[in-house]
Amino acid sequence: MKTSIKDFTGRSWLFEVIDNWLRNTTERFFILTGESGVGISSISNQLIQRSYITAYHFCQAGDLETTKSSNILRSLAIQLGNLPNYGQALASTIKLVDLQAQVNSIDSSMTESQIAKLYIDNLAPNDPENELEILIKAPLTILQPQPTNIVILIDSLYEAAITGDENIIRLFAQLSNLDLPSCVRFILTSRPRDPLLQEFSTVTPYYIENTSQENLTDIWQYVEERLKQPHFQNILTVSVQGAPVTSGILSSQITNWAKGNFLYAKLLINNIVAKQSLDNLEPSSKNIDGIYHSFLNNINVDERQNYQHILNILIVAQQPLTQEQLTNFTNIDNLSQYLKELHEFLYVDNETYSIFHQSLRDYFLDKKRSGEFWCDASFYHNLVIQYYQQDTTWEEVDFQKFDKYGLLYLVRHLDAARRIEEVYNLLTSSSKWMEAKYNAFSSNAPYIDDLELAINKFPKLLQPDQLRMLMKRYVALRNIQAGTEKKRENQVGGERCMFFIEEEAPKL
Repeated sequence: MKTSIKDFTGRSWLFEVIDNWLRNTTERFFILTGESGVGISSISNQLIQRSYITAYHFCQAGDLETTKSSNILRSLAIQLGNLPNYGQALASTIKLVDLQAQVNSIDSSMTESQIAKLYIDNLAPNDPENELEILIKAPLTILQPQPTNIVILIDSLYEAAITGDENIIRLFAQLSNLDLPSCVRFILTSRPRDPLLQEFSTVTPYYIENTSQENLTDIWQYVEERLKQPHFQNILTVSVQGAPVTSGILSSQITNWAKGNFLYAKLLINNIVAKQSLDNLEPSSKNIDGIYHSFLNNINVDERQNYQHILNILIVAQQPLTQEQLTNFTNIDNLSQYLKELHEFLYVDNETYSIFHQSLRDYFLDKKRSGEFWCDASFYHNLVIQYYQQDTTWEEVDFQKFDKYGLLYLVRHLDAARRIEEVYNLLTSSSKWMEAKYNAFSSNAPYIDDLELAINKFPKLLQPDQLRMLMKRYVALRNIQAGTEKKRENQVGGERCMFFIEEEAPKL
């Protein structure tokens, strides 16, 4: 979870709404939406802290692994293992054909969560629809009545859609029509006006209105609490344009400028703390873009390009990057000082770095908004590709020397750079790419991910015989990965042979 709950303030009115949904309605889904920066993920974190949630998952921009359907479902299932009898329910409903190896090491001393984890760890790769059935629907359907609601939270569903994995949204929408126990409830968060929310046709999303009195009061309270902190006392003793500034006056000003956006208020206060001054506060107070622009504009011109290179590489990265990876992709030495200066706009975890909020990514990728600071994403995808290709041909590259990031995401970067033919050749011209990935991960799953991406993204860009070749490899490897031909033979003739390309299948 990337969002800190350290300074969480207010939202009691929203928790009352959610309480009412849980206690007084039978609706399966509560969908929470709001504009970027209104604090949706902070609310999700607080729901977890307040023990509303049985299992949760956060989809995170810049971390592809958090948006894959299989990872989401398995993450939820591991947590559901803490429910009484979930492990036994999973053991009694899962089919042997869905396991990579027979599970026969269960004994009476094992807890429910240990039993669940044993089966989940041995679950063979499946298409998302099957995994939803195996891990969520089947065991929860036969689960004994629970003393409280089983509430599953998925935060930032739109991040999954951005990365191209829309399956998870469509899959969970199907659950509204399935015969699950009434105690199984779902809280989903997303951006407003996301077209994929139409999948939940019977659900009216709850939209946090920025300018509602409740939201504005919460922001004022947040600002008041921040301004009470000791490091603000010296700042507030300084006059601005000859007039003393009190915490009350400043709170009202910041709340007014924020227009209901928590992130804006937070960044503006952080900016005041960093400068230890209220000088020139108002010019940078128009919106979040203004704060980003002001920061970049104040960087020494000679060093600005290095800061931009670091941020832009993180914008196109498929997962958080280490300092070594950042050095490799940017060719910038002595990164530590740059990273220290950028700390306010980075999320740092286990010595890896990523962009702290989707609004910064949106700003850089929109040329009208960022102007001279615009991120040419294609250029930076090509920088990553260039590092791995090393000015040679793919036929000559030694894939065995790639780090795991390159093996996992090279095809993603080639796709984003629109180097379609190179993707096809990489996947089909020889077995070197597949072998390197298998040797690194002891599984064909990462190579299958590449095939899946190509089949999903390129049906109109490849020739029919090229697409057929990719599909043949996909089906063959899925058979091998699942460890059984019989299961897949039965499914290939069915209407759900490959969930993710269901609409394209009849044309092929």
